[in-house]
Amino acid sequence: MVVVGAGIAGVATAFFVLRETGRSVLLVERDRVARGATGRNAGQMTTYFERPLSDIADEFGIERAVAAQRGIDGAHDLFDVVRAETGAAVRVERFTGHMGMFNLDQLLVHLRNNFVRRQGGWHTESCLVSEDAAFRSQIPAEFDGLYEVVSQASVRELLEIDDDRYCAVLSDRKGCANSGLLAQHTLDYLRRRHAGRFRFVDHT
Repeated sequence: MVVVGAGIAGVATAFFVLRETGRSVLLVERDRVARGATGRNAGQMTTYFERPLSDIADEFGIERAVAAQRGIDGAHDLFDVVRAETGAAVRVERFTGHMGMFNLDQLLVHLRNNFVRRQGGWHTESCLVSEDAAFRSQIPAEFDGLYEVVSQASVRELLEIDDDRYCAVLSDRKGCANSGLLAQHTLDYLRRRHAGRFRFVDHT
């Protein structure tokens, strides 16, 4: 099996293929390990699709979309498996991150996603809407129970801002870690642990 790219995604893919199958893996990288986005991401750990979950559900169905969302949400746990089994001494900070929203269109994207999560039997993301939000009465009734109404002061406090244009907040699990260092440590581990089944070629 060939894995292209030795960033955190490619290295983790090689790790789990070698861990869970009997396949051999060739990992190829055009530069050096973790020299792309993995080495320039400021240490952010977050999980999300590039498209709204509701769009994915429209195309592939709720069951398949939510199954994919479960996998995405489980990435934090997979990160911990890699770190533990490779013995990488990489510090990880975990916290709840907050994203501010200031109009109805932004809010509805995330409420639709939460609606799909609920329909698929998966947990929803925390969503708060200010009692002062001008659009609050326009939120469709089908989204009742998918958000909580709070004071504007609570929104300001979560976002740590004084800008009252922001009147809704989406909160989710986030983290920080040196993913470049983890990729390097994992690559070293794979070379040692799976010497007969793993090859890495860079500058190619």
